[in-house]
Amino acid sequence: MVAYNTENLFDTEDDPKIKDETYLPLELKKNEAHKKACKSQNARYASRMWDCLFLDWNQSLLDVKMKNLSEQIMSAPGGRGPDVLILEEVENRKVVEELNKKFLSKAGYTVTHFDSKDERGIDQAILSRYPLIKYEYHYIAVEKKRRKSKKSKKNKKTTEVAKTKDLRGILHAHLNIGTETAPRVLHVLALHLPSQGAKFNERAVVLNELNKLALKVPANDVLIAGGDFNITSKEWDKEKVYKSYFENIWRPAHMDGCKDCKGTYYYPGNKEWSFFDLLLLRFDREKKARWHWDAKSVKTLSTNKSMYPVRFDPNKLKGASDHFPIYAELVVD
Repeated sequence: MVAYNTENLFDTEDDPKIKDETYLPLELKKNEAHKKACKSQNARYASRMWDCLFLDWNQSLLDVKMKNLSEQIMSAPGGRGPDVLILEEVENRKVVEELNKKFLSKAGYTVTHFDSKDERGIDQAILSRYPLIKYEYHYIAVEKKRRKSKKSKKNKKTTEVAKTKDLRGILHAHLNIGTETAPRVLHVLALHLPSQGAKFNERAVVLNELNKLALKVPANDVLIAGGDFNITSKEWDKEKVYKSYFENIWRPAHMDGCKDCKGTYYYPGNKEWSFFDLLLLRFDREKKARWHWDAKSVKTLSTNKSMYPVRFDPNKLKGASDHFPIYAELVVD
């Protein structure tokens, strides 16, 4: 199993429904409407503004980005990539299928994807060699704020209208890890929690929804969850994340193995490593020890010489993502 934040894996086409202005070819960035959109979204960040206005996100550049991502993915033991691959920060099914066809064909994956309501259009995807039985998408939102509706001549009363904020939901794939005559279901939940730009309360909402969903999955089925949880090491300790949200339901893979791992994400300013990216295994609820993480297998994947994740550099054509992929092998008896 691998969970990997691909850091802005966007295609080269303009989707008017989402904020994808940065990741377009230069020829589509010359109109005033584009420049206005860039300024409204990136006014506080000079580097982001430059990328939005001048980065030439063309097919050749996208191909290099995908090639670099695939090298990290295919570095998993065995050379064919993991049996199940969870990706975050992908724009749409099209770009995931392109990555799969061009650079991951050796893995033999089938793609599962669903368009979220995220304003930037970043979604999760699940790629697997196991047959897909079905999939679902579980929306998660919070009430952002209330505003008063306008008075009308007929109705002089004012009413409060709630606005909601999408927190990126949970993509849920049901996979058959058994046989045609003796099927066995592996549930895979792909998550991407709100960033550190949001308060922990929003991440807590998603964690609580994850746990509610875990309790609904049949006890005899195997259940894993993975993705970018966006929880810093300081927040992990301060909010007692393991004890409050995981202890009675989930076992994070890096707590069993990965003893030499520092984390999957690094904040240079704080010189702080964190396990933003997690693989979780639901405990065997019937306590028969029918599945567990192989502790020795747990690791972060990297083909870079640097000890830190290297984000994609469109000028040097090096790097892949500012996250390391996390890898673990699941043992099912």
